[in-house]
Amino acid sequence: MRALRFGGVGRIKFDRPWIWTLFLASNAFDKGIDVEDIDDFRVYDARLDIPLADQVSLSVGKQKEPISMERLMSLQYLPMQERPAFLDALLPARKVGVALSSNLFNQRVTVAGGAFNSWLDKDNGGGLDDNPSSFTGRATWMPFESENRTTTLHLGGSLRYSNARGGISAAETPEFIEAPPFVETPLLDADSLGQFQGELSYRTGPWFFHSEYLGAELQGTQYGDLDFKGYQFTGAWTLTGEVRPYQRGTGTFGRLPVSKGVDLGGWGTLELATRFSHLDLSDGGVDGGEMDIWSLGFNWWLTGDMTLGVNYRYVELDRFGENGESHGLNTRLMLQID
Repeated sequence: MRALRFGGVGRIKFDRPWIWTLFLASNAFDKGIDVEDIDDFRVYDARLDIPLADQVSLSVGKQKEPISMERLMSLQYLPMQERPAFLDALLPARKVGVALSSNLFNQRVTVAGGAFNSWLDKDNGGGLDDNPSSFTGRATWMPFESENRTTTLHLGGSLRYSNARGGISAAETPEFIEAPPFVETPLLDADSLGQFQGELSYRTGPWFFHSEYLGAELQGTQYGDLDFKGYQFTGAWTLTGEVRPYQRGTGTFGRLPVSKGVDLGGWGTLELATRFSHLDLSDGGVDGGEMDIWSLGFNWWLTGDMTLGVNYRYVELDRFGENGESHGLNTRLMLQID
C-alpha cells in the first residue's frame, strides 16, 4: 500500500468565507512487518485561503508553489500514474509560504505568485536563514474556448528563483515509485537557482493533449554555471466519451467525470494515454544522466471513487558513457472516500 491520505476542506463563515485545507498522509503500511517505528505521518497541505477582493485570494501555509500545471494538479487526476520525472527532480512538492492569486478577463487569465521556505518541515532543521527561500509566479491564458466548452486551448508560463541555501541536488526514478534513482547529481553548492517553465494544453471532446518544458539554471556551483532541463508530451483519449473539465479558477484541468459507473450498470470511464518525457541532468562536469521515457497507460474509473490503472514504461538511459534500456509495468488501485 503506497499511502493512506486523509483530510478535509471547510469554511470559516465570514462575509467572505475563508477556506481551510488540511491533508495528511501515512505510508506506514509500506514499512514492512518487521519494522517497529511506523510513526510516519506527513502534513501534505495545511493552508488557509483568505479572499481579499473579488477574484483575489491570499493563501497562507504549507502548499504547492504556483508552477507547472501537472505539479499543481492532484496526482490522481493525471492521465499517467506518475508525474514526468523532470518535474519531481527539479521542483519541490510543497513548501510553507504565502501566495496571492487572481482571475482576470472573465476568468480567461489567472495570475499567482508567492514567497516560500521549507523551515517548518519536520525533515529540515534550523530556521528561515538555514533553508532555501524561493519566489515563484505563474500566469495562464485561455485564448480559445468553444461555445459548449468542450474545446479549450490553454497556455501558461512560470518563473521561479531560489537562493539555493544549503545546496541543490536532484535524483529521480524512471517514473516508478519504488525504483532506485536512474539519474542523480551530487550536492551542488550554488549562489542561486533560476527556473522557467512553459505549458500548452488542448482539449477537444474526449481528446486531451498537454506538453510542458522546464529549465533550471544554477549559478556559481563548484562546477561553474549549470543548465538542467526536462520536457514532456502527453496525449489521452476517453473511450467512453467523457470530457475532462477545465478549471478556470486555477488554470488547470480536473479529473475525468464518470457518466455511469459500474455500480449503476454502466462501464464507468475508460481512458487510454501515452506520454514521452525527457530529463537531462548532465552539464559541464556533472554527469547526472540523460533519460528518455515512453509510456502507455490505461485508466478505468469504475465509479467516481474507484480507479484501476496500468502503465507500461520503456526507459533509455545515457550516463557514465554507457547506454541502457529498461522496461517496467505499473499497476494501481485507488479508492477515494468523500
